[in-house]
Amino acid sequence: MVADTALAGLQIETRVEEGLLYSSLRRIAEEDEIGLIVMGTKGASGALEFFVGSNTEKVIRTAPCPVLAIPEKSGDFNPKTVVLATTLDEDQFAAFLQLTGWQKRWPFNVKMLYLNNPGMFGSDKEIEDAAAGFARRSGLHDVTKYGSGATFNEEASIVQFAQKEGADLIVMATHQRKGLSHLLFGSLTEDTANHSPIPVLSIPVK
Repeated sequence: MVADTALAGLQIETRVEEGLLYSSLRRIAEEDEIGLIVMGTKGASGALEFFVGSNTEKVIRTAPCPVLAIPEKSGDFNPKTVVLATTLDEDQFAAFLQLTGWQKRWPFNVKMLYLNNPGMFGSDKEIEDAAAGFARRSGLHDVTKYGSGATFNEEASIVQFAQKEGADLIVMATHQRKGLSHLLFGSLTEDTANHSPIPVLSIPVK
């Protein structure tokens, strides 16, 4: 793997660590000020998912930096169409900024999927203005806005929308809920990364 010619320009350091994967990754990311964690994922389902979860979910929940989860058989990573799923809460602006940096490397177009956030906006015009404002302030361009509507399964709606649009990447902010809060409310970002056949970039926000 390290000898792969596709990695020829990269400086690669190999480390062997003892302990749980997610806690070791969190510690290394904090100590070395890592900007991105990339990991493959097979997901978890059924009782295993409910009681234990996947390694990917745990890393997303605890990492101090963005996590790119790449499912098996997803092909080469060269995003041309990206779905940004967002509620347009102000704290999610960090996801827009992060994506702007990526857009400078990969000139992709962005399909911004607005997730229904009851009580936040009074009209479609307010949603349009908020979306345009986020894109303008962050410098994100080639953005088209879509609405998800009301649904009982937002995770499935995000993945289905991304597949319909031929997306190569799904981007979501995460509040990294832990403990009782995570047990009661779960995490839409973790669930999406765990089940999506498309790579998912999760961006922690505070």
